[in-house]
Amino acid sequence: MKLLSILVLFITLSFADTNNPFKTKVNLIELEKTYQQYEQTDYKNFILGAEYYFGQGKEQNIKVAKDIFEKNDYDEFMIIYSNELKKLIDAEIIPTQNTGVDLIKNSLQIYKKTNSNDTYTINMLNQMINSWNQNTIKYSPDKKSKVIEYKADYLAISQYDGYNRPSFVEIESPYGKVSFKDFAFEPFDFAEEYLFLNNQKLLIHFGSDTASGTYILDLTNFEMNLIGYGSLSSVQTINSEKIINLVLKGYHDEGGAFWYGKSYDSNGIELKNQTLNNFINDFDKAHNTKNSDLLNIFYLNSISYYNSKNYSKENVLKDKKRLFKKYPNFNMKSKILGIQQETENDFTIIYRKDVIYGNNNKIFDSYLKVKIIGEKVFIKEENDIFESI
Repeated sequence: MKLLSILVLFITLSFADTNNPFKTKVNLIELEKTYQQYEQTDYKNFILGAEYYFGQGKEQNIKVAKDIFEKNDYDEFMIIYSNELKKLIDAEIIPTQNTGVDLIKNSLQIYKKTNSNDTYTINMLNQMINSWNQNTIKYSPDKKSKVIEYKADYLAISQYDGYNRPSFVEIESPYGKVSFKDFAFEPFDFAEEYLFLNNQKLLIHFGSDTASGTYILDLTNFEMNLIGYGSLSSVQTINSEKIINLVLKGYHDEGGAFWYGKSYDSNGIELKNQTLNNFINDFDKAHNTKNSDLLNIFYLNSISYYNSKNYSKENVLKDKKRLFKKYPNFNMKSKILGIQQETENDFTIIYRKDVIYGNNNKIFDSYLKVKIIGEKVFIKEENDIFESI
């Protein structure tokens, strides 16, 4: 596939082992130094010349760009692009805000003359052109820290699959500044989202085709700590506190997979609600002792019960009694996989239950939607998680 060969130029350093794409802790200042050292030894090529010409990641110095520029011949489009860029550098034309996108437009027109059937590359480049933007700036609440995300002023790895990701990032706070060409630990692990949790903490979500990881960056020392493996679902404010919701992938014991949520506080600590942990233990105990009186106080008057909506508490208890009568040896042991906070008092508990009934011993992935009122927990919905992937 055209353009993919250019990726060879951008394969940076590996910052994680093969089984784990993300380290639990990374210092961005040290990471930036590593990039700079790498460039000084192995990166004197077409891309480095382009960076000095456009000034992204370095000072803008056309003379240096001329000295180190090398023609790229990894891909037919990039050969054209290199030739057009070299003309600008040799002529010492000072780039403007539109130089980068104009360069791609001109190169694309030349490319289309002999490659009109290459719809993948043409569509990808047109998407880049249509969504071009010099930069996007995100500020902390006090406006003293910021993240600048630059769209590429030269064709970069951030564009390889057609997504116009930032190809260059600056993170600045009153305590320092770090800069990256592409913000990646591994090839294809891109920082896709930046959200300020407060004036001193920045949430950064990385994603790729195979993995996701979400970090909290301390803007006072530029230490970045992994809070969880999973896609970023949302960040919500509850009682003036930021709650971070991640979506993780789980696997059924008998095959298949499913998605479930976990919530974290602004320090990256997973939500561990002792009230809900105690409730799951009591929920197991009520089933194992066949205690319908205890079950009675767990449910709201009307709930969603497996495939039925607006199911009355009376019918839930009748169903439980039928289950206990049919399987006198019924026993279950549950383990919480994740707790996701929906509102101040509403939660979803995702749990795995090991169930014995009759001659069967099976594992079910299940969830309860609950509401905490005072010190008591009430079930709004009870269901199993069915295979979804």
